[in-house]
Amino acid sequence: MKDNDVFFYQQIIELSQASGLSLNGLEKKLGYPRNALSNYKNGRSPSAIRLLEIAHYFNVPPESLIGPLKIKEIEEPSFRVTFSQASLSQKLELYQLSSAWFSQYIVSTIQNETSE
Repeated sequence: MKDNDVFFYQQIIELSQASGLSLNGLEKKLGYPRNALSNYKNGRSPSAIRLLEIAHYFNVPPESLIGPLKIKEIEEPSFRVTFSQASLSQKLELYQLSSAWFSQYIVSTIQNETSE
């Protein structure tokens, strides 16, 4: 079992202890059945409702109870792939835009070099 699997459980233990409560005491205050919170020591994730209830009780952001989220980066297709999938009119428009930009870039570069 990875550390992230029990992060929620560790957080509620720490917050409970800091508040002078046992898990059973916290369960009573929140109206949960006995051992409801102990079930998380095996790495089970809390429901959204339970996460919000506990975060609200301790006045902490819900994210602090579940740990940092790992967002998978989406790999963007290469420009070659995108270009190959473009229609002829899109390729022509890209050519016209890049030609205009390149012409302006060259003129600007030459002007900067001659003014130095």
